[in-house]
Amino acid sequence: SDGALRQIPIRVLSDEIGEILVGRFVWYGNTRAGAVSDGKTVTWYFDRATMKPLDPPLVEPWDQELLKLQIGDRPMFKLHATFRCVVAASEARWGGIYAFRTTSVISFRQLYAGLLHISQLTGGILMGMPLMLVVRPMRVSPNGKPTNVFVVHVELRGKDLQQLQTIALEQARFRLEFRDQIDKTKKAYQDLLIPPGEEQGEEFDRVREEFDPPVNGDPFEAR
Repeated sequence: SDGALRQIPIRVLSDEIGEILVGRFVWYGNTRAGAVSDGKTVTWYFDRATMKPLDPPLVEPWDQELLKLQIGDRPMFKLHATFRCVVAASEARWGGIYAFRTTSVISFRQLYAGLLHISQLTGGILMGMPLMLVVRPMRVSPNGKPTNVFVVHVELRGKDLQQLQTIALEQARFRLEFRDQIDKTKKAYQDLLIPPGEEQGEEFDRVREEFDPPVNGDPFEAR
């Protein structure tokens, strides 16, 4: 009624949570990522002391202490997450894969927990299920001061659990019947997946401009 968009009907194109939602710690440079981590290892593409490219890149165990490194007045590494889906509305253009990007740790956790819970309810079926991408306020208390933040998560919508499990069963039967076509579609989808930190060209520029614009003290900008 107030004209604000708070939920979007969506479908996802995989049952694998790791192919729907990808999160990485990334240090963005000026034309490419300076370093990327999956939380287990970190790959350095630039030497952070000299700002010279590393060839080959240096791979080391990830250390949580790296999250304390600063560039100017902000952290060097930030969590970057990408959630991919199609919009399941009559106004949407089918065939288009949409990407929701965020650096919100809370939204990443909410999305992951939601996908995991839905997968448990449906016996591992996510693709084809009636989902809704939702933004809602959440009460948090950083530094002991209560405040509202807006977070994004995914919900499974239906009349009741039995109806939703019936949909999941129908999806499983459909896949058995059309396995070859689905495998080809999934392969094409996987080819489009670009994890955070591996964007190139205009896409890299858009991501950096929105989430990691240059700041004073950025060593890449000083070169």
